[in-house]
Amino acid sequence: MRNRILCGAQKLFQEKGLGKITMEDIANFIGKGKSTLYYYFKSKEDIFSAVLDMEINEIIVEAIRQMSQCSTFLEKLETFGRVKYEMTRKRKTLYATMERFTAPEEMQQYYLIKSNVHLKYVQQEKVALLPVFLEAISQNIIKKLDDEALDAVILVFLCSLRGLNREVYLHGRSEDAIRLIRVQCEIFYRGIS
Repeated sequence: MRNRILCGAQKLFQEKGLGKITMEDIANFIGKGKSTLYYYFKSKEDIFSAVLDMEINEIIVEAIRQMSQCSTFLEKLETFGRVKYEMTRKRKTLYATMERFTAPEEMQQYYLIKSNVHLKYVQQEKVALLPVFLEAISQNIIKKLDDEALDAVILVFLCSLRGLNREVYLHGRSEDAIRLIRVQCEIFYRGIS
C-alpha cells in the first residue's frame, strides 16, 4: 500500500506540483480514504519526501548494479556519472514541476524538504562510491588517501558531476552530456592517480 501511495503521489506531483494537491487528492487518485494515507504518512510533505527518497534509491541501486559490471576504476566512474545523469534526467519533470508550481508561502518548506533529501542523497552516493575508491587504492590505481581526504575527494567528484548535470540541463544539449561526463571523469582520474 505504501508503494501504491508513493506511485500515485508521484504522478500527481508531476502533473500539479506540491502546492496544488491535497491528501484528499492523493487518496482519491489511488482509490482509498485519507485515513489510509495518514496510517503511513503525517502529511503530503512527508509523502513528497518519501517520493524523492524512492527515486534517489532507484538511482543509487542502478548505479551500483551497472558499476559492478565494469572492470576498471575509470569505467566505474564514467558509469556512475552516466547513470546518475540519465536517471536524473528522466525524473527532472518531478523536480522542475515542484519548483514551478509551489506557492511562495510553501517555498521555504519545500526547500527544507529538498535540502534534507539532498543531504541524504549525497550520503548514499558516498556510500555507493566508497568501495570503488577503496578498491582502486588497494590496487594502487589511485593515490593512498586518509579517510578525511577520501571523503573530500568523493564529494568533489559528486559536486563536479552535479554541476555538469545542471549546466547541461540549463544550457546544453543532452547529447553533449555523456561526452562531457567522460571528459570530467578522465580529468578527475588523472588528478588522483
